Amino acid sequence: MANYRFYNGGDAINARIPFDNPNNDIKKDNIVSYFHLQAPAESFFEVPDAITSGRNRSFSNFDLTIMSKWARFGVVRIDPTIDPTMSSTPVAANDREAKILGDRIHEEYLMQLVQDYVNRVEEAKSQGMTILPAQNYLKHALKKLGIADPALTVRNAVEKSKSGSEEDKLKISLLEQQIAQMQAQQTAFFAGIMGKLTPEAAPAKAAAK
Repeated sequence: MANYRFYNGGDAINARIPFDNPNNDIKKDNIVSYFHLQAPAESFFEVPDAITSGRNRSFSNFDLTIMSKWARFGVVRIDPTIDPTMSSTPVAANDREAKILGDRIHEEYLMQLVQDYVNRVEEAKSQGMTILPAQNYLKHALKKLGIADPALTVRNAVEKSKSGSEEDKLKISLLEQQIAQMQAQQTAFFAGIMGKLTPEAAPAKAAAK
């Protein structure tokens, strides 16, 4: 029994692929069974081209299922008999070419995710808003590409700006308090002088004598 060979340039794959079990009686049993696919990250893996059980043998379409679901994430089929220009999915003639192609496809996939995220951050920033920092797989993509989270950068800048504004407000408030105190002192001082010069003040002094 031959195997289909692939290279997984992306993250680890752990999935179940349905297939028609040749041993199951369509009149009595559910003919659908599952093949457990395990493909480590950035590694080569193989799956059978057919399922054999007892005297029954059924060709699988695992290759088509795998490429339809995971090709865009960096999975490349390795088959020297297939012309890459005639294939709608990534295919390579050998392991070395498959690794180069798979790694590049996965990096481009991550870059596209990050670029879409950066665009959302910039759009929010242009409207005077911020968005939540990257979570889950997007956070993983930024880390893998070695890119700082732009949402965190914007948020830190905004918080710093707000902090600066509060300091300015505090300085202005203190200055206004100082000016108010000076004005109050000047008002009291001039009120005292004017009180001494008013006509009502003279009789009071005379009476005191």
